[in-house]
Amino acid sequence: MPNNRASLSRSTIPLRVVQLNSLLTGGGTDDQSVKLATGLQRMGHEVWMAGPEGREFSKVIREQNLRYHTTPFEGPGKLRLIFSVAQILRRERIQIVHGHHGRDLWATIFAARLSGVRPRIVLTRHLAKSPSSWFSRRFLLGQCDALIAVSHFVGKVLRDGVYEPDSPEPERRSRPPLRADHSNIRVPYGGIETTRF
Repeated sequence: MPNNRASLSRSTIPLRVVQLNSLLTGGGTDDQSVKLATGLQRMGHEVWMAGPEGREFSKVIREQNLRYHTTPFEGPGKLRLIFSVAQILRRERIQIVHGHHGRDLWATIFAARLSGVRPRIVLTRHLAKSPSSWFSRRFLLGQCDALIAVSHFVGKVLRDGVYEPDSPEPERRSRPPLRADHSNIRVPYGGIETTRF
């Protein structure tokens, strides 16, 4: 029986992908974004991580031999970050840009639009929280090609909302849904790296 990873990487046209992560300070979101980039690279895709230098996961990115686009200090309105990411999207003719942290969602969208190369926009929601602003809940989903929820519960928050008025945690009391076509919300199954475990 053929090795699925090898046959997939041979039969798939390599994609050019940027993973945007403006924190890289450690934690599950940072770990997941670097592992995703590493896995895509092993499958034969061309992957760049875009994020700040001098953070805990900057070293991990370099140890994984990933291409690393160092982003500048964000500046007012994250304009320097947006322009920097738009520049790599344009220069490398990126096909997919993927934003991971809640703070990166609109920066990912604006950088993609500004780049002029029209990459697919993928966003991931790692936390079981609604976006904090009314504007994001109303318009975010319509601006991306896919919004990945990391679990079925996160997907439920995004599609239906979750209300726990008696919760001791204020942020859990009201988590309203996103308002748009929910067909862009995807919940992929978690994978296990069978060669390692």
